[in-house]
Amino acid sequence: MLPGDMTGIELANYALTLDRRIKLIFISGYSAAEVLDQGDQAVRNAPFLMKPLEMEDFFRIVGEQFAEQGAIDK
Repeated sequence: MLPGDMTGIELANYALTLDRRIKLIFISGYSAAEVLDQGDQAVRNAPFLMKPLEMEDFFRIVGEQFAEQGAIDK
C-alpha cells in the first residue's frame, strides 16, 4: 500500500528517474502481466514475486539483486 493515488509502478518509474541503478523487486497478488506492463523497460525486466510467496524465493531474489550490484560475494 502506498499513500495517495501512487501505484508501485509509478513509484518505481519515479525512482528510476532519480537513479537508473536502483534495483527493483515487485511483490503483488496480481499477475506479472497485470503489474509490470504498466512500467518502462527497466520495470518490465524487474524480478516479480506473486503472493503468497515463499520466503526462500524472496531471499533468493534479494540476494541476486545485491550480488548483481556487487554488494555481496556470489
